[in-house]
Amino acid sequence: MLRKHLCSISSGQNGKAFRQSKAGCRDQSPRFLDQRIWYHRNLALALAVENNVLPPGNSEKDVRSSIGLFKKDFQRRLRPRLRTYLSRQKLVNWYDGYAKNFRDALAHRIPPYVPPSGLNKKERTRFRKLNQTLEELGKQGYSEKYSAVLEEQLGLGSASPFYVHSFSEESNFVYLHPQILADFRTVEEMIEKVLRNFFTNKRNTKPKLPGI
Repeated sequence: MLRKHLCSISSGQNGKAFRQSKAGCRDQSPRFLDQRIWYHRNLALALAVENNVLPPGNSEKDVRSSIGLFKKDFQRRLRPRLRTYLSRQKLVNWYDGYAKNFRDALAHRIPPYVPPSGLNKKERTRFRKLNQTLEELGKQGYSEKYSAVLEEQLGLGSASPFYVHSFSEESNFVYLHPQILADFRTVEEMIEKVLRNFFTNKRNTKPKLPGI
């Protein structure tokens, strides 16, 4: 039963929205960026269904939108020890300041942007000089020399270790590999805490939620 509820969200509307938002992208690997920080939605749904603590709502959409480990109204339905854990400032900062922002942008609107390379001071100077050369050569028409200068410019720099979802919105650059490790550790800890405090004392009748 628990496994059924954990799989219901990720294979349902959220998965569909993710596939639609990524249509046409060459690389489908960003899926793991979405899933690694969004399993708390699945955990919350499992908690609500198994403990019959579903929030009131006129439709399945209303009920689902009210379910979430980081929603204050839903937290009141959980065991005190779990509420205390979910209210820790460090975890709240992870969710509010990073996870939700990046996940929402990734799942619905903006694929993650990984810069093609990072330039040191010497390389930046050379890059700008080559850019001026390209502008001058471009006025004369494209040539083999233009291609050679462009190839040198594109060869500058080293692999970029960070990503961002938007330059025009409030989005910070995130170091990819350290953040992946931190996110997986956070999710692992969250799952452990939820499972240790999973059942409440309100399991009286079977829950009724359309679609499950």
